[in-house]
Amino acid sequence: MELLLNDKQVVGIWRMRGIGKATIAQEVFHQNRNKFDGYYFVENVRETMTKESSNDVRDKIIRQLLRNKSLQEGKCDLYGDGSRIIVTSRDRQVLKYVNSKEGIYEVESLIDSQGLELFSLHAFKQNLPEEGYMKLSKKPTSYAREWISLIDESGNRQGCNKFFLYYHGEYVDEDEDDDDALTHVDEECFVNASFRFSVDDDMEKIIGCGLHKTLPSSLLMASTSSTHPNQWKKWDVFISFRGDDTRYGILSHLSKALKDKQIKTFTDEELHKGEMISPELLKIIRESSVSIVIFSENYADSPWCLDELVEILKCKEESGQIVLPVFYKVDPTDVQKLTGNFGKAFAIATHGEKGSPQKVDNWKRAMMEVSNLSGWDSQNIKYEAELVEKIVNDVLKKFSDMSKSDDSYDTKLIGIKSRVEKVECLLKDKQVVGILGIGGVGKTTIALEVFRRNKNQFNGHYFVENVRETMIKKSSKSARKKIICELLRDKHIDDLNDHVCKRLKSMKVLIVFDDIEDRNHLKDLAGECHLYGEGSRIIITSRNSLGLSIEGIYEVEELIDSQALELFSLHAFEQNRPKEEYKELSKKATIYVGGHPLALKVLGSHLFRRTIEEWESELEKLKGKSLKKIEDVLKRSYDGLEKNEQEIFLDIACFFKGEDKDEVERKLKAFGFYPESGIPRLIEKYLITVSNNRVDMHDLLEQMGKDIVNEECKQPGGRSRLWNYEDIDHVLTTETVRTKLINEALIIIIFEFCKNCRSRDELSINQ
Repeated sequence: MELLLNDKQVVGIWRMRGIGKATIAQEVFHQNRNKFDGYYFVENVRETMTKESSNDVRDKIIRQLLRNKSLQEGKCDLYGDGSRIIVTSRDRQVLKYVNSKEGIYEVESLIDSQGLELFSLHAFKQNLPEEGYMKLSKKPTSYAREWISLIDESGNRQGCNKFFLYYHGEYVDEDEDDDDALTHVDEECFVNASFRFSVDDDMEKIIGCGLHKTLPSSLLMASTSSTHPNQWKKWDVFISFRGDDTRYGILSHLSKALKDKQIKTFTDEELHKGEMISPELLKIIRESSVSIVIFSENYADSPWCLDELVEILKCKEESGQIVLPVFYKVDPTDVQKLTGNFGKAFAIATHGEKGSPQKVDNWKRAMMEVSNLSGWDSQNIKYEAELVEKIVNDVLKKFSDMSKSDDSYDTKLIGIKSRVEKVECLLKDKQVVGILGIGGVGKTTIALEVFRRNKNQFNGHYFVENVRETMIKKSSKSARKKIICELLRDKHIDDLNDHVCKRLKSMKVLIVFDDIEDRNHLKDLAGECHLYGEGSRIIITSRNSLGLSIEGIYEVEELIDSQALELFSLHAFEQNRPKEEYKELSKKATIYVGGHPLALKVLGSHLFRRTIEEWESELEKLKGKSLKKIEDVLKRSYDGLEKNEQEIFLDIACFFKGEDKDEVERKLKAFGFYPESGIPRLIEKYLITVSNNRVDMHDLLEQMGKDIVNEECKQPGGRSRLWNYEDIDHVLTTETVRTKLINEALIIIIFEFCKNCRSRDELSINQ
């Protein structure tokens, strides 16, 4: 590609969608841009031209290239000698103005070893398959070459994109006379069909272990994600600084102030070793949402700091990273023009780079660009504490604005936006807001989204999960202590006292109490608004109002018909609408369930990959059970499990909810179950979740599991599992216990139960 640029003014990069044209262009651009007086990467031209006029787009390009020159068209003869233009397109006709055939680079497919490496990076998070998976992993990499063969050269790219499609090495209607002419298939059909491919025994094994879930996304490479570029960054703030100038002054104060506001900040000085910036630190910069650059007197004499600055500017230009300069005891003009003591410091750094003029040019450009951004001048702010406060407040505002402007909700959270907005509207003038509704309707999901979007507007914030469950397992004092410590960012808090209350009263906080069922729990957990400063907000989720005087109440509505159908389809078909032949059956299913999100997800997952006949049979079984519709839907999913999976589900419901996944698997194995296959199957069917390596399930599903066990026998001694201490006491002090229970289940039941007892007196078991 770069060879073509040596003597071609215009170079085209051509091939099918998803093969990496834009990626190649970006790399060539970044490797070569500093050789030119002006440069610009015009992204998504096809999409941009549908939203903006050509004049507006052209003016934007002009402003980026040269502010005082008027350019009329995008032709190379308008620019100076040595200028280059790169064009990427799926349609070779678009590249007709390229001077010769040699000016077009046709992107090749990955060779086998490269395909295997790319697949492994997504399937195993490493560049080779894990031990035992090599043979299996070679299958999808060979299939990938056959599924997407070529893209139609002459099709209308403004309408529906066309694909040539293989299914398992067999394509339809091949044109024998033209190697480049294969079957034209609509993009939509390709996406749908990619979930219906036929497989042999080895591919079935891949699907069984979950590897197939990486294939559609890695093969399609479609830009369908709506995730905000900063939403999932590992670090909130990266600080670039010269240690000798700032370590014991502004750096220590700023770092502490940011962390006190629960802003995840990177300032690890242990990485500052040697002259070369480490790949690890470059990665941290890229993983940060905001970079704060502290320009101090000796900042520019450090090649390390200057390399950081180049990477920070690159992140700003490529991913929109926010960059905030701080001029600490230096004149901003000296930094911008490299004069005074700052200029002398820069001369020291450049002296050692005489053989690298390109590197020095990169430093100069980064210095000029970043120092001209809006920031803070310490000479204009009398007290350092005030400067730190202003910086922190601005960072908080930037995060708040980022959240407010970020409508990138998870695409599976159907209808979430309007619900979040209703709660946010109540929060404007209500101190306490209750989110009420039946189990599984989405109360916690709404609260989490509201919390995520608004937390940075507060001095302290905390999301108290599963209050009802927490208060069973912990004392109110230990739970309250945890909340206060999180709000104050202070681990050395014993409990509420006058000093702690005074500190809390000075803070504006946001607290969410999730799943409250007892009004006294709010008082026990410091959930009363008068404890906190002005502007504080408390959110409660509950199935009823608890008789509390809640100022603002949002009762969660069930999804409307169109939303219910979309959510159901996401889980039944992995797309946002039903397949054509399943359309009527899907409508019946959603009418039966109504707009209950949990039931829609569970039923959709239960019917995933089933035939029309199986759908009809399953829906018929649910027909007429109108008394407990949601419970009936959940039970149907349980009934569809294998015996091993049912046993694992019941054990989790009765004993292991909230436990460490590795520990749960160890115990299940000890009783002859197969958690390696059972747990992924339960996750797939939305019967359990695993987060932070903890096994969890919705309380409706937990209660259903316990009801199934209770219905085994009226007498506790005849049941397969016991978890309630009254039942255990009854069984062990009467003659009702059965031999089967003693032999197979008693040890684990007593162990798990006693682990949750608050005192030995709670269980009257005779020695």
